[in-house]
Amino acid sequence: MAKVFISHSSRNKEYADQLAHGLIEFGHQPLYDGTLLSPGSEWNKILEQALDDADVIVFLISQESMESSWVLNEIGRAKALAGGGRKLLIPVIIDNIPVPDILRQWLALMGRGRPAREVTGEIALSIANFESRREHQETRLREVEQDLSKFVDDAIETQKKEGKNNKLVAYLCYLGGALSLFAGLVLTIEALQRAMDPKTVLDPARMIAAGIANIVAIGFLGALAKYGYSLGRSFMSEALKSADRIHAIHFGQFYLKAYGSRLSPEEVREAFANWNIDRGSTFSTLNAAEIDPQIISVAGQLVAAVIGKKDDK
Repeated sequence: MAKVFISHSSRNKEYADQLAHGLIEFGHQPLYDGTLLSPGSEWNKILEQALDDADVIVFLISQESMESSWVLNEIGRAKALAGGGRKLLIPVIIDNIPVPDILRQWLALMGRGRPAREVTGEIALSIANFESRREHQETRLREVEQDLSKFVDDAIETQKKEGKNNKLVAYLCYLGGALSLFAGLVLTIEALQRAMDPKTVLDPARMIAAGIANIVAIGFLGALAKYGYSLGRSFMSEALKSADRIHAIHFGQFYLKAYGSRLSPEEVREAFANWNIDRGSTFSTLNAAEIDPQIISVAGQLVAAVIGKKDDK
C-alpha cells in the first residue's frame, strides 16, 4: 500500500474525491484535505507533513491549480523531496492547459475528458511499477550496506594493526637511540681515561690515532642515536595517523547507521571523506643532513689539522 498525496485546487475538489475513492479501491491510502482535515485542524502543518510522508504525489493540473500559490508551493516542495527517485511524481492534466514548465521533466497523465476511475487505474499501475523498482533498489541498498559494513570493519582492523605495529617499531627505535647514546657516553669516558694515561701522552702518534678512532666511533654512535629517534618519531606519527583514520571511519559508520537508506552516494562519500586524507608520509620528510654527523669529514679535517701542525714545526 502506497501513501498518495493529492495536490489540487479547491475548485477541483470533486475530481480529487473521485481519485481518492479509486485509490482506496486499489488498496492505496489517499492523503489530501478530504481525508486529513477536520474543523479546527492546523491545515497547513498537516498537509505539509502529509506531503513529506507520501510515497507518491499526484498533481491535478488545471488553470485554477496553476493560479494557486499553495499548489505551486507544494510542487516546489515535492520536487525537492523527490530527489534520487525517493518519491513518484505524477502530473494529471484535467483541464485544457499544457504541462507547466515546472513539471515538464515528469511524464504527465492526460485526464481531461476521461473518467476518474480510468485515470486512477493508470495511476495505480504507475505506483505498482514504482514500488517494484523501489523494492529492487532497497534490496540492492541492503546488500551494499552489508558489503560496506564488512569493508569498514576490515579497514578498522587493518588500521588498528598498522597503528600497533608502528608504535612497537617506534618504541624499538627510541630504545635503539637511547642505547646508542649510552654507548657513546661510555666510549667518551673511556677515551678521556686513555687520554690521561701517561703512556698515551708520551706517544703523540698513538694519541692522535686513538683520538681519531674515538671521534669516528662516538660520531657513528651519535648518528645511530639521532637516526633512531628520527625513525621513531616517523613511525609514531604514522601510528597517530592510523588513530585519526579510525576516528574518521567510526564517525562515518555512525552517520551511515543513523541515516541509512536516506543517504545519497555523495553523502556517504562525504561522511567517510576524512578517512582518506593523505597528509604525506612522515618518512618522506626525513632530512639526511640532519641525521648524518659528517664523521668522515670531521675526521679528515682533524687529520689535516694535525699534519699541518707537524709541517709548521
